[in-house]
Amino acid sequence: MISGKILDISMGGVALEMFNPPPEGVFPAGKQIAKIEFTISGRSLSISGVVILLKAKFLALRL
Repeated sequence: MISGKILDISMGGVALEMFNPPPEGVFPAGKQIAKIEFTISGRSLSISGVVILLKAKFLALRL
């Protein structure tokens, strides 16, 4: 499991700062992620998304 903090949510997607980033190459740009789980204000959400960018501990996704 990879965990992180949401930095930004917009109509285009979400930006995350990961606490335990994966090794390089695990999330290449364009990779579909079937299940992404968030908890926002105590509410759990489960969605899918596409990786836009992974750089160091920052991940950008299009939802």
